[in-house]
Amino acid sequence: GDETMQFIIVTGMSGSGKSSAMNVLEDIGFYCVDNIPPLIIPTFADMFADSSEFKKLAIITDIRGGELFSDITEILDTLKKKRIPFKILFLRGFIYVSIQFICSPLVVR
Repeated sequence: GDETMQFIIVTGMSGSGKSSAMNVLEDIGFYCVDNIPPLIIPTFADMFADSSEFKKLAIITDIRGGELFSDITEILDTLKKKRIPFKILFLRGFIYVSIQFICSPLVVR
């Protein structure tokens, strides 16, 4: 097909809503896979790059720290070299907590 692949890498802090974000992405037509190790992200993207069936992909991965984090720049460079467009959705959970805090008094009144 002519459509460009949409590839979203979902990551973030523990309890930040990664699974909820993935559910929403599935609802809008993304093929989603949880818990992909960062090192295989380029291979995973390659598997679907020429697919006419899977043009909207999203993965949850942990790129927050440790040895895996040091490799992420190289991994993202690999995606760029392969001309695989991607977006990173990094969730902290702060906005969700803030919205709950702001809205709660309005509900109580």
